[in-house]
Amino acid sequence: YVRTYGTDPTVIDVPLGGTASDLDGFISPGMLSIKVLNNINLNCQVNSNDPGLIGVQVLITDSLGQRYTLTTDENGEFSIELPSGPSTAEIIESTLPEGYE
Repeated sequence: YVRTYGTDPTVIDVPLGGTASDLDGFISPGMLSIKVLNNINLNCQVNSNDPGLIGVQVLITDSLGQRYTLTTDENGEFSIELPSGPSTAEIIESTLPEGYE
């Protein structure tokens, strides 16, 4: 689960004879998997012979506004666990291999 509200640890001052409360919020995460590849035959489809691009950085912004920069592995892939909801992925074009745009 991903914390959406509150802190850990939380200091709670309980008054003598009184009541104190604390709020902590969590949401279930999801998994985002991305592959950056060379579409060799230019058909805009993923084919088994389309190699992944190694070392490409991608900026991810999750549904809570947190930002992460991830780098593709030897297969041109990465995965990250994120809070559920809409996220964005932006390829950092300056990290593409020479000749790609």
